[in-house]
Amino acid sequence: MTSLKRYWRFWMKNLSLELQTEMMYKANLFFKMVSFIIADIISPLVALLIYTTTPGIPGWTFEQFILFQGSFILIFGLAHLFFTGFPAKVIEAVRDGSFDKYLVKPIRPLVQLTLSSWDIEGVAEVMTGLALVTWSMLKVGVAPPSLLLYAALIALGCLFIYSMLVIIASMAFLVVKSWALYDIMFKLSDFGRYPLTIYEGGLRFFLTFVFPIGVVAFYPADALVQGMLANALFKVVLPVGTVFCAALLLWRQAMRKYTSAGG
Repeated sequence: MTSLKRYWRFWMKNLSLELQTEMMYKANLFFKMVSFIIADIISPLVALLIYTTTPGIPGWTFEQFILFQGSFILIFGLAHLFFTGFPAKVIEAVRDGSFDKYLVKPIRPLVQLTLSSWDIEGVAEVMTGLALVTWSMLKVGVAPPSLLLYAALIALGCLFIYSMLVIIASMAFLVVKSWALYDIMFKLSDFGRYPLTIYEGGLRFFLTFVFPIGVVAFYPADALVQGMLANALFKVVLPVGTVFCAALLLWRQAMRKYTSAGG
C-alpha cells in the first residue's frame, strides 16, 4: 500500500509539472488541442460522406460505426494522455547517455518513465472520443451493464498500445534509435480504424492474435452493439496479455544490454 501511495504521489507530481509547463504557453496549447480535435473529427466526417453516398460498412449502421470510430479515438487519446511519450524519453536518454538518471532513483525505470509521461494534448482526443461515443450510444441504445464490459475492453486496448510502446522503448537499447518502429506501429494501427469484419480470414487472424489492434476499437464497439460471449472475450484477453508479457520480458532483457554512459 505504501508503494502505491508513493507511485500515486509521483504520478500526480509529474502531472502538476506537465500542467505548469503547458500553461506557460497557453495559446500554443490551445492551438495544438484544436488541431487534434480537427484531425479527429475528419474520420467521422468521412464516414458521414460514405454513408450518405453508399450503403456504408456492411453490418454497421452509421451510428454504430461512429461508436466504433469514437472508441478508436478515445483509446488512442487515453494512451496519448498517459504514456505515449515515454519511448521518446528512452530513445533520447539512451542516445545522449543520460539514461543513468533513471537507474539511480528509488523507482524502477519502467514504472518511473511510465508515470512521468503525461501529455496534456491527449485531453483533446479523449474529449473528442467521449463526445462521439456518448452521441452514438444515445442513438444506438446501450444497456448499462454493457458499459462495464466496454470499459474493461477500453482498458485492454490501452494496455495493448502501452505494450507496443514498451517494445519500441526496449529496442532503443539494442539499436540506439528506434524511431522507425513508431511509424510501423501507427501504420499497422490504421487497420484498426475499420471493423475486423471487412478483412479476410488471414488478415483478421493477424489483427486479432498476432498484432491485436482489433481490441482497440472493434471489440469494445461490437460488445455494445452485438454483445460479447465468454469465448469472444477470451479472444481479446489472451492475445493482449501475451503481447504485454512479451513486452515486459523484452524490456527486462534489453535493460541488461545497457552499458551506461561510461560504456
